[in-house]
Amino acid sequence: NMRTNYHFLYSALFTMFIFTSCVNDDKNLSVPTPKQTSELNVPDNFDWSSTQGVAFSIQSPSATTASFYLNETCSDDSQFAVLPVPSGKTTFNFDLPYSQKAIYVQYPQGNGNRTIKSSINGADTRAVTSDDIIFTEPNVSQGNLYNIKIPAYGGYGTIMFEDTWPGIGDYDFNDVVVNYKMSCELEITGETTDNPTVDLNIKVSLKIRALGGSYPYNFAMQFGTWGDRGPAIPSSDMTGITDVNCPNTNIKVEKLEVAHPAVMITGLNTLRKANFYNTTQKEDEGVQIDFTIKIKGDWNVQQQRCRGMGDPKAFDYFLRHQTSGREIHMMGFAPTTLYKNYDKDVTNGGDIYYQNKQNLVWGLKVPKAIGWPVEKQDITSVYTSFANWVESGGTLLEPNNYDPLIWYNDINSKLCIPN
Repeated sequence: NMRTNYHFLYSALFTMFIFTSCVNDDKNLSVPTPKQTSELNVPDNFDWSSTQGVAFSIQSPSATTASFYLNETCSDDSQFAVLPVPSGKTTFNFDLPYSQKAIYVQYPQGNGNRTIKSSINGADTRAVTSDDIIFTEPNVSQGNLYNIKIPAYGGYGTIMFEDTWPGIGDYDFNDVVVNYKMSCELEITGETTDNPTVDLNIKVSLKIRALGGSYPYNFAMQFGTWGDRGPAIPSSDMTGITDVNCPNTNIKVEKLEVAHPAVMITGLNTLRKANFYNTTQKEDEGVQIDFTIKIKGDWNVQQQRCRGMGDPKAFDYFLRHQTSGREIHMMGFAPTTLYKNYDKDVTNGGDIYYQNKQNLVWGLKVPKAIGWPVEKQDITSVYTSFANWVESGGTLLEPNNYDPLIWYNDINSKLCIPN
């Protein structure tokens, strides 16, 4: 029957692709071909985000500490932040999975803790606001360690780039694939009333998973780029890169001399075999590299910075060309001060950085570890809900045009390199 024939043809085409890279064959025209990414009708206001930026305020009569959880049991594995709460009203911003419907906030009261549920109100905007929270007569916290996890659920997230900007690529989003996980920690060793100098430590764990592009790009990160949502972190406040650990001696971490603290991971091209790494087949589990970024500052500023690390705009992930210095950023992030030729290089550009007039982008970020497309397979064929996610503006069309469409849960495993 047609289903059997289609399965046979599909398997044959895939097998021939893997072993010959590019072979044309007759197609079964009765089977619809997925729309390619470059053909998608992208809504003007679509931000290509797989997470939701949640903003809410906490009102407290005195300075205290709050712990933030993803589930109502407030289990240790669901805790994604422990942060200082000043007296008065303070706004918190977090980057959370779209599946999250509430935040659970716990603070000390009496001889124990009180927990408040804050529902996430998803309206017509993708940057949603949670219910405000009011603390009543909290105790002053005796804690001295504050932290926040990125991604919020504590595991690895995934960053996927196309390296052909400003040109349209094959949109397999496997030219540079990196898993990322961070913990931002602020340790107070003395009384906070004297505004002591303290370190903000950003502990970074990366896994270089795949390299599909032919251009020599390095992977880079810039920290504290949230603009007017918190005190800026100048590059001069970065005191060093410590605790660097990588089993591959070719992979290095270098400081970038730009406006905000930034680092670049070099030596990626040494991983390639015949121009590719883990994109025609899975050769290994990737190369892990861990390091810590230390940022100095006083308590009054550092507590604001630590809170700000939960903001979706706090971290700028990008590619930097080894020779030309060309940069490819996620949508909406400006090039660094090192890259002077953006206005010259950009073609068919829209009003937003790294988004063209078709509203297409060159970078994706997902809050979990996922697989990536086999070489030259458009992501719409690999993640079967991807096209619907884009063209619907990120939401399911039924039943109420709001529930988020988690596109990375629907996968054609035959065209994907598994995580």
